Amino acid sequence: MTDENLKALNEKFDKARSHATSNGCLKEFDTLDEMLRNESGVVISIPARIARNLFEDPKSLYANYEKLVGAQMRVPASAEDDRHRFAIGGMLFGSYANSIIYGALSLTEHGLSTYGEVHCRLKSVAIERRTSFLEKNSYKFIRDHGLVAGDKLPEGFSACWGDRQKLVLAKLASALSAGQGPSDWQAIICQSDGANREDDEFVEAHIYEGFNWNAIESMVETVGRKMTRSERLDFDLANDAFGKLQGKLK
Repeated sequence: MTDENLKALNEKFDKARSHATSNGCLKEFDTLDEMLRNESGVVISIPARIARNLFEDPKSLYANYEKLVGAQMRVPASAEDDRHRFAIGGMLFGSYANSIIYGALSLTEHGLSTYGEVHCRLKSVAIERRTSFLEKNSYKFIRDHGLVAGDKLPEGFSACWGDRQKLVLAKLASALSAGQGPSDWQAIICQSDGANREDDEFVEAHIYEGFNWNAIESMVETVGRKMTRSERLDFDLANDAFGKLQGKLK
């Protein structure tokens, strides 16, 4: 992150804290600040079959869309969506776009239910030095700021690991109110109805390069999403394999 970006982020954070003071919820603001520093992490949401492969084969690496398509391990999305993916990635990351894994910042083990049947929370120690955050989904960010190829990215909307709490609070201070607690904040920070990705609202995590099962802290089933019989089988087998791998570490 550049000095200019950090300066802009700090200014937004200070403004958000002043807003919380004016609204009578400074206590909630500061409590959430501490929770974000100490308890927030990154959750990736994936199909059950991907989770099964990741845990049944300890040598398997979790790879992003670009690498899977490039290795002919998955079919590309529609031509329009495929072009959109590559265009957005290129604008944000340039030549590093093919190495970025996407996730969501979360206070719990749960993430975005629109992306798969399984939520995997990653170990902070495994990713903190190679993870940055954007205040919203990449597609929405580019669209909402009217950016085109070659434009300079606006400052104050991204953060490194150590400043993620500032990014969240700068974004969500207006949604805070007196009397709120952790469950309220999780619902605000990571919103997903399980049906339409366009309606998801979250802080997007960008992880450089992939990881194996050992980077995963927990795996849980997506709440409120009905699995098919094959998805349920994949989930159960993934859960069993993950449990056995964890047992070997103890």
